[in-house]
Amino acid sequence: MQRFPIHAPGATHAGDRATARKVYAFDGDEHPLTLDLPGPRRLADRWLLPTLADGGSRLCRVPGGLRLQSGDAEPVNVAARALAEALLVRLRTLPAPTPSDSETYVSLWTLGARVREPAALGYLGDVVAAARTRARRWEPPRVKREPVPPAELRRRSRATAKHRETETARAWLAVWLTDDDEPPATIATTELLSEYVSSPLVAEWLEAAEEAPDEWLDGEHEEHGGPDVLPRVGGPRSFYAVATDVLGDRRRAPGGRAWLYSTTDARRRALGLSDEETHETLADLVAGLDLPAPSVARRTA
Repeated sequence: MQRFPIHAPGATHAGDRATARKVYAFDGDEHPLTLDLPGPRRLADRWLLPTLADGGSRLCRVPGGLRLQSGDAEPVNVAARALAEALLVRLRTLPAPTPSDSETYVSLWTLGARVREPAALGYLGDVVAAARTRARRWEPPRVKREPVPPAELRRRSRATAKHRETETARAWLAVWLTDDDEPPATIATTELLSEYVSSPLVAEWLEAAEEAPDEWLDGEHEEHGGPDVLPRVGGPRSFYAVATDVLGDRRRAPGGRAWLYSTTDARRRALGLSDEETHETLADLVAGLDLPAPSVARRTA
C-alpha cells in the first residue's frame, strides 16, 4: 500500500458505508481506540482492485464466488474468506506509520496491527464483498472457430445418425440372441426386421433416452441394456447391414422367395461358448433325455 491519502479525512463520517467505517481497536495497554476507516467500497476501488491490476491480475465475479485471473494462466477460484485473510496478512506487513503519513494509512496500519482478528476480518470481508460487486462477470475465453460449410454439417449429421442406428440395432441383436427364449435356428430377414422395429425393448430405450438424454449417456443405458449412444431406429438397409455383420450372410430359402439368416453360430458367439463347450452342452442334454433302449436285431442261424 502506498503512503498517500485514500480519502480526505474531513470528508468521512460514521454511517456512510461508501466513505467511512468505524472499527474499534485496542492498543498495547488495552485502551480502546476508534478508527475512522475508508468505506469498504472505497477501499475496494482504491486499493484492492487496482493492486490486483498492477500485478497483472483481475478479480472476476462467478455465481456464488470469485475467480482470480492472472495473465494467460488458468483462472483460480478464490473464497471470499481466504481473500479477506490475505488482505489482513498484507496489512500486517505495512511499515509502522510516520508523522508524515495520512490518517487513512495510520488507521489501516492499526487495523492490521492492533484490531482483533474477528473484527478486522469482518471489515475486510465487506471490502471483498464490495470488490465482487465491482468486478466483471467472468467469461471463458472465446475460441475463434472457422465456420463449417453446410455440406460438411450435413455429412456429420448423417454420420452421427448412422452410428446411432448401427449401435442400436447391434445392442438389440445382442439381447435377442442371448434371450432365454432361444431364437429359431433360421429366421426370415423380413421377420427379424419386424421383430426389431416392434420390439417393446427398443421402444423403452427410445422413451428413456428422449426423457433424459444426459442421464442415458452418463450410464443409464447400462440399466436398460441399451446402446451407449442415443438410440435411433433406422431403415431396412441400415438394419440388414448390422444383422449381416452379426449373424453372417443371408441365404435363399427353399423355393427362392425369401432370404434367411442362420442364428446358431451367432447365438453361440453371443453367449461366449466355444465349439468344445457347445459339444459338451449338447452331450449333457442328450445324456439327460429319457430315451428308449435301441432294439438289437439278432441273426438267426
